[in-house]
Order: sequence, then structure tokens, then C-alpha cells
Amino acid sequence: MPEGQNTLIRVVGGRVHFSFSDAREIEFYRDVADYGEKTSDWRPVFDDFGPHVLKSIDKNFQAQGRPRRWARLKPNTIRERIRLGFGRGPILQRTRRLRKGFRYKSGARTFRVTNTQKYFPYHQYGSPKTNLPARKMIVLHATDKATFTKIARKHLTIGGGK
Repeated sequence: MPEGQNTLIRVVGGRVHFSFSDAREIEFYRDVADYGEKTSDWRPVFDDFGPHVLKSIDKNFQAQGRPRRWARLKPNTIRERIRLGFGRGPILQRTRRLRKGFRYKSGARTFRVTNTQKYFPYHQYGSPKTNLPARKMIVLHATDKATFTKIARKHLTIGGGK
């Protein structure tokens, strides 16, 4: 991939680098550069991509982690959940506020995914202090990258950066 041709999307304090590769890669990079010269506002692309990302996160909850399943709940946690009337599972869905708390925000050159629950980062990244394992809810897969490419191409073709 040519140097400087990464697409960077910030995701809740982290960064995801997209590198697009297919038979039309060079053409795509030229189109992106052309789009970038014609517009300074990528919001239409990001706004089309946002709902897809939220669906991908929801699939992670449905699967209890993708591509790798989340760490199982500890026996003490299961007992506490049952005692409080929440049942054995599913993981990270006691009240469903965490699952329903994801939002995306797009700016002219930025795309961010956040969660409204303050405890989200502890579950996403884990907490060695409390021995809480990381259970990644925001994981962008190859299909997500392909969808981003498709959306960007649609806007490059239709909108032309206008």
C-alpha cells in the first residue's frame, strides 16, 4: 500500500487503520485523494457508515464476542447476577444499557464511536486493578472495512465530493 494512504478512524480512545486492498486499490486511492481535494467534509461517508458500525457492535453482543468469544463470567459473578434477578447471562447485558449505549458522531474529518455508560472502557479494555478481563465490543472486521470502502466509493461516484 502506498505510504500515506491509510484511512484513520478513531474509536473510543483508540485508532483503527483501514488499509484497503483489492484489484482497484490504486484507483480507489486516487478517487479518495480527488474527493479530499474537492471537499473537506467527509460527514456523508461517515454518516452512512455509522449505522453499519452500530449493527456490527450489536452482532458482537449477539455472538458474545467476535471473532474471539468473550471470557466467561466467573462463578461469583454468576451467583451475584442470579441473586439480583438477572439470570446467568448473557454477558455484559444485565440491564442492556451498555449494549444500547453506543453512538457515533461524525465530523468533517473524524468519526467517533462512544458509549454513554461510564463503565464501558473497563469492559472494552479490561481492568488489571479489579481483574476484569477485556471484552471487546467495538471490533471492526474485514467486512466492516469492505463496507466502508463500498460507502466511500458510492460517495466518490455519486457525490464527487460536492
